[in-house]
Amino acid sequence: KQNIFIQLAQISVSEEEMMLLYESEMAEQEDAPLYETVKPLIRQHIEQQKLAEILPVILEELREKAEIQIFI
Repeated sequence: KQNIFIQLAQISVSEEEMMLLYESEMAEQEDAPLYETVKPLIRQHIEQQKLAEILPVILEELREKAEIQIFI
């Protein structure tokens, strides 16, 4: 298993992914903003989607490694 921080650092977004999302979301809009204008927002959106996919895996790894002690 990879280090959690390595997994998070490996989240990357390609130009192709951003263009595909832009085209699929903006295809129906006549007054769609230019790609270059919304590119940072598209990158952030895709990064958040990928993070949402990987977080459950990371949380499960943390639970497996956790040593919980209850003091009463």
